[in-house]
Amino acid sequence: MTNYRLKDSTPTSRKFRAVVKPLPSLFRLPPLSSSSLSLYFRVSPSPRLLFSRRSYSRHAFLGDHHLSCSMPNKPLRVAVLLSGGVDSSVALRLLHAAGHSCTAFYLKIWFQEGFENFWNQCPWEDDLKYAKHVCEQVDVPLEVVHLTDEYWERVVSYIIEEYRCGRTPNPDVLCNTRIKFGAFMDAISGMEYDYIASGHYAKVVHPPADQTDSSSVLELSQDMVKDQTYFLSHLSQTQLKRLLFPLGCVKKEEVRKLATEFDLPNKDRKDSQGICFLGKIKFSDFVGRHIGEMEGIILEAETGVFLGNHRGFWFYTIGQRQGLRLPGGPWYVVEKDTKNNVVFVSRNYYSMDKRRRVFRVGSLRWLSGKPSGNVNQLRCKVRHGPGFYSCSFEMEGDVAVVHLDEDDQGLAAGQFAAFYEGTTCIGSGVILESWDDQCFPVCAKALELAALEDKTKLGKPVKIKTMPVTTSAEAELLVFFIIVRPFSKSLYRRINKNVVELLWLQLIWLIDWWACIKVNIYADAETLQLLGKEHALVLSNHRSDIDWLIGWVMAQRAGCLGSSLAIMKKEAKYLPIIGWSMWFSDYIFLERSWDKDEKTLTAGFKRFEDFPMTFWLALFVEGTRFTQEKLEAAQEYASIRSLPSPRNVLIPRTKGFVSAVSHIRSFVPAVYDCTLTVRNNQPKPTLLRMFSGQSSELRRHKMSDLPETDDGIAQWCQDLFITKDAQLETYFTKDVFSDLDVHQINRPIKPLIVVIVWVCLLMYGGFKLLQWLSMVASWEIICLFVVILVIATITMQVLIQSSESHRSTPAKRPLQEQLISA
Repeated sequence: MTNYRLKDSTPTSRKFRAVVKPLPSLFRLPPLSSSSLSLYFRVSPSPRLLFSRRSYSRHAFLGDHHLSCSMPNKPLRVAVLLSGGVDSSVALRLLHAAGHSCTAFYLKIWFQEGFENFWNQCPWEDDLKYAKHVCEQVDVPLEVVHLTDEYWERVVSYIIEEYRCGRTPNPDVLCNTRIKFGAFMDAISGMEYDYIASGHYAKVVHPPADQTDSSSVLELSQDMVKDQTYFLSHLSQTQLKRLLFPLGCVKKEEVRKLATEFDLPNKDRKDSQGICFLGKIKFSDFVGRHIGEMEGIILEAETGVFLGNHRGFWFYTIGQRQGLRLPGGPWYVVEKDTKNNVVFVSRNYYSMDKRRRVFRVGSLRWLSGKPSGNVNQLRCKVRHGPGFYSCSFEMEGDVAVVHLDEDDQGLAAGQFAAFYEGTTCIGSGVILESWDDQCFPVCAKALELAALEDKTKLGKPVKIKTMPVTTSAEAELLVFFIIVRPFSKSLYRRINKNVVELLWLQLIWLIDWWACIKVNIYADAETLQLLGKEHALVLSNHRSDIDWLIGWVMAQRAGCLGSSLAIMKKEAKYLPIIGWSMWFSDYIFLERSWDKDEKTLTAGFKRFEDFPMTFWLALFVEGTRFTQEKLEAAQEYASIRSLPSPRNVLIPRTKGFVSAVSHIRSFVPAVYDCTLTVRNNQPKPTLLRMFSGQSSELRRHKMSDLPETDDGIAQWCQDLFITKDAQLETYFTKDVFSDLDVHQINRPIKPLIVVIVWVCLLMYGGFKLLQWLSMVASWEIICLFVVILVIATITMQVLIQSSESHRSTPAKRPLQEQLISA
């Protein structure tokens, strides 16, 4: 018999028993251990503690739209699932403001003690502490429900089995279906609650009271980015009829504002991410503990060459790159032979011209019966996020064969596909492993070797040779650096500003006068007025190879080109001329190892406190340039971590931003939110292919408006990039970039003058060189001169190629073993 233990701090208590029927088994999960469930809980006999009946008054900051999904017309008795996070806390306060009698329930599904301290890093105590404080503000009773055993039986065991079979499951859908609105709903079915509510971003439209035979409908929320109907798409109609989602009518940014207005204790708390039962434990450790390890071989898919060994196919997913430990890459997992424990890899995963738009879906569940309309005009989500595909499907027995209108390289067997008619979610199913008739082509030799029983006959893995790459830099400005800086750092910085500006203006000339690029800035009047008059932290997306150069253009117009700074990877300072000038200009260079970079950042920010001129500090929090490969890696990561799936940006890495805000907010008054893009009809920009029509939106945020806590700052950054993503999606689909006023940046004459002077000096120097060669002409001198020209040409080529996105850091696949990474 399964016990649900609900505790209350009231010393006077009584017990009663409610018998409910178990849910039918889903997705090959083991059945419940008995035919009934028992609910034990201790509450005070006083009805005031079971339902909060405290009188309420409408807050002045609440509008009708805030309560439109809370059914404010009549008082209800509502069981509210409270996690300790911001969303569920605001949902509780909206229901309370709507006049309902509420009881909060905290579901404790973290693993308990007795597991050899394997699970004791899960911070459920913090969640419960916040939940208690939220309830105390409005005198709402809080009950704690222990569902660890049920969560293991119905969700975790399923996850383990799916990975053992080589699939990638989605625990969030299962948690909603079988725990939050399954086991818990059954447990309180005899307690006379009208509805169960939670902080999900979704909308349920219930039929009128006199139409009890009609179905409830699951609709998209007001916030398309945070919308969570994907995670709710596998509910039954019986479950849906009892649900209430107060946040379905408000957007995420409004929820954060409401949390502040309500003065919630968790108003600055970071949103939860990842699989809740793991906490800080690495997923690879979890899988290794419960599935184990079994050595297998890695074969190249195209040739069958034996490349190395692995720990077990269940540690790898299709498209995975990290963790293979193979030189000469990047290598990607393209297929798995689960029977023979073989992983096939290739370096051509993203260059293969193969379909990724046809897949099969099983375990279908429709919220209101099978689709009544045209199944050729549906929409589909294959992961959480704002993105939809137009789709059609035909049934083959109990399986639907789905055809997307676009390719998707992130389809994963075991994930869910949710279907929509307009804004209505009509149901979902599990993506099956044979999702496409044209999988990655594995050669016959590789298949033959995979089936080989005695793998020792393969001998030793082939050694993959790689070409070592070394770089060196000559510091031509070292003398100036040594002579002036020790005596006056302020004087050195002022001189250096003018010196590097003369150098960097040549690149500004390329933008303005050679390529004739037109840069449009969308900004409000206050932001334009303050440009160049205040220190600022510039936060930008990183879509193209020359975003940094467009940033220099904007800094030059604001009068702070020579004092523009940035946080960059260490390799950049070795670039000839440009990289050296950055090093002498107090740029911060990172090694991409947080243990080392944290100290580097702290020291760098400390140097800026006494900076004598207005400076801009640029930070690309995505950590790398945007490419399709990296986008697909980010989408896979978002799918596993239950984050909004990005379409036009990468997921920000917030540690550096949090460190920057924490250290410089006392002397840097503003954060400039900069969104860069190019016109839809323009080619991808590089230094070798200049373009026209660069657009940039600039929004100013007061540093004082940012949250005080590290978690709050990180969440602010994440929300900002979700907004960027939605803005860029609107631009690419509707050609509407911004609602701010547009300002064209005119070409200044200064870069042209600087280039003309440099050209004159070079021509004069060349003329003198020719005169000298004519007097001392010899084969040795001529050969030396040719060698110098060749070196200069190669150096320039290296400089230009280093700015191209395909030379940037390869994408790191968000693997299972990276699931709970920092």
